[in-house]
Amino acid sequence: MTTTQEASGNYSIAVLDQNGDAAEVAAHLLRALGFEATPFTSIQALQGTIDTRPFDAYVLPWLVRSINVSELLAAIRSADACCPVVILTGLLLGVARTGEGSQLASAIETYKLRLCEKPMSMKIIAALLRRDLERPTAVAL
Repeated sequence: MTTTQEASGNYSIAVLDQNGDAAEVAAHLLRALGFEATPFTSIQALQGTIDTRPFDAYVLPWLVRSINVSELLAAIRSADACCPVVILTGLLLGVARTGEGSQLASAIETYKLRLCEKPMSMKIIAALLRRDLERPTAVAL
């Protein structure tokens, strides 16, 4: 795992949300909890930075503008096979009733994801991230 913690003292976290205010608030809360958090509002913007500046962990929604993030997850895992990735969804019951439910379940297994239902406390997400980042093998679920 590539980590920026040695250089800065804090882990770097990418936060994606299609709502700019929500991405900014989540990043602000994670910064207040001791992380270096960077907000993104599109899959393309985040994907464009992964090769040049991989993050120590990622907080992502399952859907961005009705598109699931599976291609982004593949790019993240190509850059770092073990970094923590938290997937947020507010539609768990609805997703479970559609084809998205099986796609999400497959992604959880394939990409070793943590799933959290929105709304979720940033303190809980931060605790999950910190625990996974401080494990010797990161996402050893």
